Amino acid sequence: VFDETANVFRRDFENGIVLANATPRSRTINLGGSFLRIQGTQDAAINNGSKVSTVTLPPYDGLLLVRLDGA
Repeated sequence: VFDETANVFRRDFENGIVLANATPRSRTINLGGSFLRIQGTQDAAINNGSKVSTVTLPPYDGLLLVRLDGA
């Protein structure tokens, strides 16, 4: 689904969401609830397991977030 207000693609799944910024500019997205970043070993600054309600996506980048209960 394309979010025209943020100019990003967002796909909701049962346990999380995926965001994709297909533009040449960074975009800040209000997620409409709280989500968790994945806890990863690659790019630990981004994949740090933190709770977020807004995120800023760099140009031509994407992000996977885990849904919290009730989000």
